[in-house]
Amino acid sequence: MNVLNTVRNELNQLGYLDDLLQEDYVFDDASTSGIRELNIPLAAFAQWPPSYRNACIGVLTANGQSGPQHVSGYRALGAPMFFEAFHDVISASPKIIMQMNIFCVKLIIDFFMG
Repeated sequence: MNVLNTVRNELNQLGYLDDLLQEDYVFDDASTSGIRELNIPLAAFAQWPPSYRNACIGVLTANGQSGPQHVSGYRALGAPMFFEAFHDVISASPKIIMQMNIFCVKLIIDFFMG
């Protein structure tokens, strides 16, 4: 069994079934001007139809590229979490390779409302 199948099976056990788990998912990179389509090997969504608004997990394969720059190239998917799968290794201990600061809208509103 390859590493992508292993990740897919684990996501199935977490409840990402049927249409909520998309293989070879193609989406528009809205972060660039012009038209640019990206393809991610595996993406998990909270509901149907899939969208950047309900993307939960993206799974990338490290095919000569890996690390924060590789993952950040797929941020237009909208998922807050990405896994990077290496074909020769399945690691049981994940590590954070990039962390984004996210501001809570309520905190911003509270700040301005005093």
